[in-house]
Amino acid sequence: MEISTGNFSGAILSLRQRLGKTQEGMARLLGCNLRAYQRWERGTNAPRAQWLVKIQSLCPDEETRRLFAAAPAAAAREPERRPPAKMSGKMARLIRVRNADIELIKVLAESAAEGSPKAMADLQHITGQLVRVAGDLQRKRDAQR
Repeated sequence: MEISTGNFSGAILSLRQRLGKTQEGMARLLGCNLRAYQRWERGTNAPRAQWLVKIQSLCPDEETRRLFAAAPAAAAREPERRPPAKMSGKMARLIRVRNADIELIKVLAESAAEGSPKAMADLQHITGQLVRVAGDLQRKRDAQR
């Protein structure tokens, strides 16, 4: 996925400062290599989509998410599903993964709309995977009947 490294480097620096972390602390928090994090913050490299989702998950508020141009306006934002209190750990995890996946797709869609061919290719790949999984689920359902 292509993102503007200049805008991103300022956003990730602001996030780090807002969280009160060092570069090493942010790399540890994200689970990435320190050198990769430093390159993101300097603007020499941009993170791949999987890292962008992790970074966005650290954003403490809507204002911080806007720095990454990853969150739509609050009025247009789909309400996030929260796991009910009495839910199995597995189901709660699935809902959290679903929420992260939706955010990733939104980021990719915004980048694709801005003309990023890599983001468009990533969206096409995700679409293919979703169609495959949906077909698998339908076949399982049909086999149970």
